[in-house]
Amino acid sequence: CTVEHLVRKAKSLGDALYIDQLTFVEPSPGSERKQRYQQVGDSLHELKALIGSGRRMPCIMAHQINRDGVKAAEKTGHLEMYHLAESAEVERTADRVYGLWQSDSLRDVGRAWVQTLAARRSALVHWEIIWRPFIGQIEGRGQITLPDAA
Repeated sequence: CTVEHLVRKAKSLGDALYIDQLTFVEPSPGSERKQRYQQVGDSLHELKALIGSGRRMPCIMAHQINRDGVKAAEKTGHLEMYHLAESAEVERTADRVYGLWQSDSLRDVGRAWVQTLAARRSALVHWEIIWRPFIGQIEGRGQITLPDAA
């Protein structure tokens, strides 16, 4: 699925676009021979232009944490923007970037953290949530302050 196809279909079906994983989006036409980070950048810029023109459309897109990012987050106890795969391109393009983090201890008690990893013109705010999607329970618990890096 190309960005253009996803946006066109979303505009015909509703008023928001949800993309389940950036890495599954096909590269923009003409960028097939570029490096992966350049393809991601091209796709993100095309997406932002398409959802921002005409009838504006909000978009939520899932993206993965890179392997090194997972290891680093396990040590510090939270995510950082640079833990995302192709993080520079995502940060340059997205208006807000959120991360969902669940350490082993949070998993044991059915909790997770929703972290703001990047935001244009606003502070980074984080929340603890009850995270038991396997029984349909996802609810906010309140705002939190992240632990300092060790």
